[in-house]
Amino acid sequence: IKNQKINNTCVRIRLWDCKNCKIYENNISNNDWGIWIQDSKGNVIKHNNFINNDFHAVITMWKGIYHNRWNRNYWDNWPIPFPKPIGLKNVDWFPLMHPYRWWK
Repeated sequence: IKNQKINNTCVRIRLWDCKNCKIYENNISNNDWGIWIQDSKGNVIKHNNFINNDFHAVITMWKGIYHNRWNRNYWDNWPIPFPKPIGLKNVDWFPLMHPYRWWK
């Protein structure tokens, strides 16, 4: 999923039992849940803007704890330049401090 404006809905992106998917350079805003990842591993989520969602990212696990790679996303509720935890074992190690301008 790349270069999409994803907004104004309940759950916008949902990965369920997925491996090695890529979510790049999207504006994910004004949703109840921006991304919902369930029992999925090895996915890459990077260079996205998460703005004004009730929950930016939700991870649920029934089969075990899986790692996904989060990198350089902008989170409007994370104002510090330190790693942002996402669930139990997922971390955006280098969150951006300003929205990503991938369209320019």
